[in-house]
Amino acid sequence: IATVRPTTMARSVPMPITGSVQQQASVVMAASQEPTNAVPSGNGFALEGSHAAGWMFAPMAVLMAGLTAMVAMIRLSQRQASVVQKVATYQPRRWLMTSTAGLSQDELKKMVGYKSVDDHVRSGMVVGLGTGSTAAFAVERVGQKVASGELTDIICIPTSERTKEQAESLGIPLCTLNEKSHIDVSIDGADEVDPDWNLVKGGGGALLREKMVEIVSDKFICIVDESKLCPGLGPGFPLPVEITPFCHEHTMRVVAGLPAIAPYLKEAVLRMGSSS
Repeated sequence: IATVRPTTMARSVPMPITGSVQQQASVVMAASQEPTNAVPSGNGFALEGSHAAGWMFAPMAVLMAGLTAMVAMIRLSQRQASVVQKVATYQPRRWLMTSTAGLSQDELKKMVGYKSVDDHVRSGMVVGLGTGSTAAFAVERVGQKVASGELTDIICIPTSERTKEQAESLGIPLCTLNEKSHIDVSIDGADEVDPDWNLVKGGGGALLREKMVEIVSDKFICIVDESKLCPGLGPGFPLPVEITPFCHEHTMRVVAGLPAIAPYLKEAVLRMGSSS
């Protein structure tokens, strides 16, 4: 009489993470079965000699296969949940949308610019001043507080000629990184912000100076209004690439011809202005 028995230890069989637990368990069992002989014993049959010990591993093989499949499916569901959660986090904060209803974009920029200074700038600090339409409101607020005497013994480092001119007109004391290599706080805007808080910066033409100032700051405050929030960086805003003036036309052609850029690039635009 032919019966089937598992080998002493079930052979390992790669299993996909799809399908039911029962299907996956049957794959392991099928891989471990092979014909053998049984001998009569009382009312039934007993497995021969050492094969009896091997038979005892069958329930364990099924159990281990089931547990492996369950763990795999749980991990898959966790990854799927993580993706759903990450997508969901992009939704704009409802309280912010409600509290700013009816305000213009300039009013929103002014609100965040003023608040950044009120919350983070104190007397005796070295402050980095950013460049752009939103950062200009932060510079304006610093000037107001310096003029009123609320901020004293403060010195600021501008990130562009345009910001320098604005700060000087407001009576804000200035210096450069040559005099102060350590900054307490820098305040600047951004051109785009994704759900992971990655930024596109440099649209105002001051990318290099902004990076040099902000990298030596203990704290960097990025101020943006809701219009800058996006599900992913680009193509909503052109990516700034700062280049040296030497042979700049050649550099533009090289950058525009990069394989990762060329299929999507409409036009490479050179920006030269007074903001740098």
